[in-house]
Amino acid sequence: MAFRSLPTRKGNSLSLPAAVIIIASCANAAPVPPGSSLFLEGRTTEGKAELAWHPEGSLLLRLQTPVFAARLAGASLPLSVENQPPQVVADQARWAQKIRIEYSGKTYLADFERTCAPIMEADRKMLKITCELKPRDPLPFDLSVIQGGLIEGLPQAEAILPQRDGRVAYDAIPQQEPLQAYWFLGSGSLRAGRELALPLIGLRKRDGGGDTLSFATDPYLGVLYRLSATGDAPSTVSLELGSTFSGSLTPVSIETRIIEIAVHRDRKEDLFKTFYRTIPDIKPGPPWTHDIQLNHYDYIAKAGKSLEPDLAELARRIPEMYRKHVLVCLHGYYDYLGRYTFNSKTQRIDDAWKSYDDQAQLLAMSKKEFHRRIRLVKDLGFRCAIYYFDALSYDDAGPEFNPEWTWRDAEGNPKTWWYWQKRPDAQGHSNFMLNPALPEVRRWFVDYTKALIAEYGRDLDAFVWDETNAVQQGATAKLGSSMIEADRAMMRLVAEVTREVQRGWTLNPDLALMTSDCLDAHGPSQELQAPYCLVSHGTYQDSWCDPKGWPPGLLPNYRNCLISCNWMPIKNRDWNRIAVEKYGLPQGVSNGYCDNLGPSEMPKEILDEIIARFLKKVEQAKPRSL
Repeated sequence: MAFRSLPTRKGNSLSLPAAVIIIASCANAAPVPPGSSLFLEGRTTEGKAELAWHPEGSLLLRLQTPVFAARLAGASLPLSVENQPPQVVADQARWAQKIRIEYSGKTYLADFERTCAPIMEADRKMLKITCELKPRDPLPFDLSVIQGGLIEGLPQAEAILPQRDGRVAYDAIPQQEPLQAYWFLGSGSLRAGRELALPLIGLRKRDGGGDTLSFATDPYLGVLYRLSATGDAPSTVSLELGSTFSGSLTPVSIETRIIEIAVHRDRKEDLFKTFYRTIPDIKPGPPWTHDIQLNHYDYIAKAGKSLEPDLAELARRIPEMYRKHVLVCLHGYYDYLGRYTFNSKTQRIDDAWKSYDDQAQLLAMSKKEFHRRIRLVKDLGFRCAIYYFDALSYDDAGPEFNPEWTWRDAEGNPKTWWYWQKRPDAQGHSNFMLNPALPEVRRWFVDYTKALIAEYGRDLDAFVWDETNAVQQGATAKLGSSMIEADRAMMRLVAEVTREVQRGWTLNPDLALMTSDCLDAHGPSQELQAPYCLVSHGTYQDSWCDPKGWPPGLLPNYRNCLISCNWMPIKNRDWNRIAVEKYGLPQGVSNGYCDNLGPSEMPKEILDEIIARFLKKVEQAKPRSL
């Protein structure tokens, strides 16, 4: 069977021949033995080594050598590849290439090795490909890796594209220019065509029926998918996956990527499962997160005196059996942004400190008082979350401020963040951002999470990591003499914190971590925000229940909850209705900011509407709209 190169492309894209994955009906294939879903075979076609996998019936998948390109400042570097044949042992294959790049009078060597492991799970057939790039010396240039393929046996095939706009599109595969779709993370991301909500696509027969093929990568680097019909056969589709490691920023050391390929039924839940298998360490959130239909955010209003009357009013309106569907988030328990009452020397939360409301009114706070506030929520039967952090904020007024931890641009200027915390001593101070790639910063986040779990974890239900949207896609930060991809570092930091919260399940299995990505919620400047919720347990975003903030959050949170605080439930009275009726999502009320009127103070008729919709939604028990 012959295969061809995919069309070249210019501009922001690569111009490379395709490495090929072939899924085909192959008349001259060797007989498929019993248990074929776990059968791998090395073979040679037209003088080229390949690895064949028989997933289902007549389907055959043949992996061929990846294609590499090295570039610096737009110029190609001399590159050669020594290919070794695939080694198949005990239904698992290892396949390696040795890469040689010439740059600035030096020869750089790197190994690229793939381990291919077929897996069978009920009627689902999968191939997990673990890709490892191991340079002998760090690579100070960009290295692109492309894998692609020909797919036969899907007449009139169409692509399944989970798009950033919240829709799952079903598009016919064109014959001329390829259908392109990308998922963006990292400054070297290749962007062309449709933007995806997550690094996942599918293929099926037009109008459904039969098997669906799905392809996913892990979310720690961007990927560009390219699909086109070929002239070789009426049911042949070309597939290409491309990613770039940006060594021109920070020299590339060891990198590991996961690719998951699956054959499954034509159902959304089976499609999305392919992605979640690329991050097996990030578990689904606790079941209660899907039960929430109303949330209340207490912004330490009225010098901390708003919480009790607001909780009392909600408890008066909501029967006890339904209160588990309400999440109350407590804000303002901390002292300084970036310190949050955590003493890094003792690895404990401080015993007592000063906090302030949005009007800069002093509130004496302590662990004892904060425990009491959590118990107020829990004893009434509500779920309780606490504000966890504000993006990567780092207040230089804090007693442990370290300027070496700040996020700096290429010129060494520190990155600042807005200073929304009202404090009498804020004058003359700045609110900086932490560098998410610094080991010390990452360690601080993990230690802080451990301390919070040890102190409050038995009673809490969730941590809300506010304004993760501050680290936008493509963002870079200075690290030593180089620049790093801040968005990739942030994705891994969120995953690290999520794993720490999951370790807290031995203490309390209800604990969840929620990020606040606010995807596209507040205008064009928000269109480069990354869905860090892919590696957390859900989203609790600061999008005010703005209707345009819902669609981009739907698909990244496919298995997660999607919640938003609402600072204007009175002024924007209709936004809660839209959340429920159009998207099946929770409503929000709040106190301490904007409308600044909680349930005990807001107009009765508006609260009546909110409670009526809440009760109806709980009793119907309908899932959210997708």
